[in-house]
Amino acid sequence: MTLYKALDPDGTTIQRWAKWHLPEGGQPGAWMPRLEGKVKICGNGYHLATERKLLFWFGPRIFEAEHRGDKRWGYGKVAVREARLIRECTGWNSHSAVLFAADCAERVLPLFAAQRPGDGRPRKAIAAAREPANRQGYDAARLEGWAGALTAAAEAAGMTDAALAESLVAALKQAGDRHFVAKKHIGKPGAGPRMTCIRYGHGQALSVAEEVAKKHAPDNPAWAAALAAASACNLKCAFRAALWASAWAQVAVKARPRSRSGMRAFFGSIRQSYAEVSIECWQNERLLHYVKGGHDEPDPCLAREPDLPAKAETANVVPFVPRRETSNVSRARAA
Repeated sequence: MTLYKALDPDGTTIQRWAKWHLPEGGQPGAWMPRLEGKVKICGNGYHLATERKLLFWFGPRIFEAEHRGDKRWGYGKVAVREARLIRECTGWNSHSAVLFAADCAERVLPLFAAQRPGDGRPRKAIAAAREPANRQGYDAARLEGWAGALTAAAEAAGMTDAALAESLVAALKQAGDRHFVAKKHIGKPGAGPRMTCIRYGHGQALSVAEEVAKKHAPDNPAWAAALAAASACNLKCAFRAALWASAWAQVAVKARPRSRSGMRAFFGSIRQSYAEVSIECWQNERLLHYVKGGHDEPDPCLAREPDLPAKAETANVVPFVPRRETSNVSRARAA
């Protein structure tokens, strides 16, 4: 099983706890110092991400890593006693991060088109994000795409541009890079405080996006889909573009209105749950595609949207009606 470690551009952990020994000259980095004590998830150990949940732990730089010694498995990650970096995943860079953001936004574009047909601003923003960075007028095109998608999102939510900008600025402040909470060890006198990171990265961005959506535009997939397109045009940081575009794309799927009556609500909730899991798995696979050096190849799933229908209502679903058992006498009478 391949394990990964996400780091900041300078080689430090995203929580700024330690600086790892980076690979040099085609050789793996040095082993990190051996940790003493019991290895514990989110408590004591070097944490590495698995392929199946890399989406929740990806960062500006991604490395393949190996470990030795004790280990403890957690949600999409493993805590180990010793670890080192083998090689950097050079396929993950600023260009591929923007392409990943554009893929995430394009994945949920049908949700926007279903609610606001004829509005091509989010699609133009995605097209601008896919343009090569060395093209003349690249920054201007992306800035125009960002403004257009942002305005389209505001109109879809019935908000003014100023109100939308204010809510997004507040969300970005809430999702700061260095969000820590101090906790004390219970039952361990003299142990002192312990700094614990709470949901940095994709998980935190998704949580903040859900809170903003719930406050300003609940059950409005077009709003979130347009914001995913706007995020793909982030000029300042490609990693931020990937982070927020993937988060808003998931919010767009979760915000789809649901049927509320009888068997239609039951089947609608099943289909909704499948769509939410499907978009998460698709984003993780697409991220791995770029991390492993994949090129900007069109994904067939972007042309067809089998799990992202325009409406969540299952109008074509025939309710299940249990067949009533009949006795032999009843069958004879019926004959």
